[in-house]
Amino acid sequence: TEDEKDALKREKERRERFRFPAVGISPGSTLRFLRDETITASVINDTQIEFEGSITSLTNAARTILNRMGFQWSAVQGPNFWLFGDETLTEIRMRLESGE
Repeated sequence: TEDEKDALKREKERRERFRFPAVGISPGSTLRFLRDETITASVINDTQIEFEGSITSLTNAARTILNRMGFQWSAVQGPNFWLFGDETLTEIRMRLESGE
């Protein structure tokens, strides 16, 4: 809906782009996909991962996987779909930003 699109736009404007160093994740770290933890990616630099032999973003990789799973979403927030430890990257970021 238009309200959801407006809310998404506002959220994107509020937050900076996700960066691994901001949440203490180093290059070489392994991430697991939330909906199928056998799917993994490796952190390459501040904002990119290696997924299936290609350097890409969290969002592009998540969209690719979700499309294969039958979802046809046009907008995906990559950090919501990747796990480091037992938390999504979004959960880690929110926890650190709140000071917990």
